[in-house]
Amino acid sequence: MAGRMQKVSPIGYDKIDTEHFTIVEVMARIQTCIESQEWGVVRVASARLISEMMRHFEDEEQLMALRSYPMIEQHQRNHDCARACLSRFEREIDQTTPSEPAVRRCFGELAKIIHHEITDDDPRFVAHLKMLER
Repeated sequence: MAGRMQKVSPIGYDKIDTEHFTIVEVMARIQTCIESQEWGVVRVASARLISEMMRHFEDEEQLMALRSYPMIEQHQRNHDCARACLSRFEREIDQTTPSEPAVRRCFGELAKIIHHEITDDDPRFVAHLKMLER
């Protein structure tokens, strides 16, 4: 399946690392359940994913503002893109009989966005935080 979530490496900020590991774990569960078409489990796991992602974004955005992160606007735009994708994914899985191709397409898009967040955006932010701690 396109969009398979990979294990993530710690980026060196415990709270963010913990959130990343949880998000990837939930994504892996969703992917397994999409593949077996266990839509009830996909819905439950997706509700958890949405909750985890929203909390992650809120935590990060508060910390970015507090630490005067110079790329905050771009990072928030990326969060907004992820929020929109989460919303599309939620609409697809909330169908009485979800369309497997549509769910897979949305999930793949979501996985790419989350991968970018975890491997590109957040490490830049953590580097900024670590620079301030010196």
